[in-house]
Amino acid sequence: HTKEANVKELRLRIPAIYEDVLGKWRDATREWLAFVKQHPKDAKAAEALNHAAWLTEYRLRRPKEAGELYARVVKDYPNYKGRQKAQGRLAYLCEDGGIRDYQRAVQEYRNYIKWYPKAEDLYEKTMRLAYMLRHRVNQQANAVEAYKSALKIKPNPSVAYDLAYGYYAAGDRKAAVAAWKEFIAKYPEDYRVHHSWQYMRDRLWELKEREETLKVAAEVCQKYPKDVSDHWTYAYRL
Repeated sequence: HTKEANVKELRLRIPAIYEDVLGKWRDATREWLAFVKQHPKDAKAAEALNHAAWLTEYRLRRPKEAGELYARVVKDYPNYKGRQKAQGRLAYLCEDGGIRDYQRAVQEYRNYIKWYPKAEDLYEKTMRLAYMLRHRVNQQANAVEAYKSALKIKPNPSVAYDLAYGYYAAGDRKAAVAAWKEFIAKYPEDYRVHHSWQYMRDRLWELKEREETLKVAAEVCQKYPKDVSDHWTYAYRL
């Protein structure tokens, strides 16, 4: 057992020398992966595989290969202390980190949120999920649900505004109007309030609620008397 332990220790020094002394990251990555292949159940195997993924991402600049390695870390070592971070890197790489497989990115962010509901960055990951759903895979209704989850985690004007617009993008104008009303009531000093009034006015018009449209249009003109477009819109819809 002592001999085997010594062999493992020597085996671990090889990639470290390539990396730290010689600066040969490709060779270091190869040797880290060779250690994992030879000793997959060793206590240091998960860390070796994760470090190979890190080298592949940050030193070799190969996002697709790095993503595959992070996926192995997540799958093969469920109890590894760095698994959460590996899952986060995998999700990012699948989106704008280089792979640009947005459908997979959605799934990997969902996995992260499901597996780590108490993560410190849960809000950030939920917002990335919402962004992917809204802007990358055009799943507007699912994006709304993600924004709602983010709003529960961390109430703030940015996500409240995104939620209102998300309803509109999903085709639910009534919900959008209600969300913009709530946004205006909660964050009256926010710089997006004027636009929220305008969006709400225009969605009411699309809903053929003429009286309510004119009421909101008149209020917008009172609040923003210097905006010519607001006065023109009000006059046009009288």
